[in-house]
Amino acid sequence: MQSGSKGCGDNDQSKGDAMIKEKDIIKIKPEYQDEGDDALIWMAIEDEDGGRVRIAPLNTGLKFPPNQVVDAKLIYKADQG
Repeated sequence: MQSGSKGCGDNDQSKGDAMIKEKDIIKIKPEYQDEGDDALIWMAIEDEDGGRVRIAPLNTGLKFPPNQVVDAKLIYKADQG
């Protein structure tokens, strides 16, 4: 699936952002959070690919936690915060 916005898949490596790897603990940038996102512990469940990353919350208490693919520009490694 392709979006209509130019450069959507571009990874912003020019700013020194490290690529997200599987099992990295990440945070969602505050300006992109939904209510309650800051209370969750998020983990990358796949390596960054094409400027996108599949993430899932760890502390939901659900047997099968939800996961989603997000633009890598919307998140950062927790240890870089």
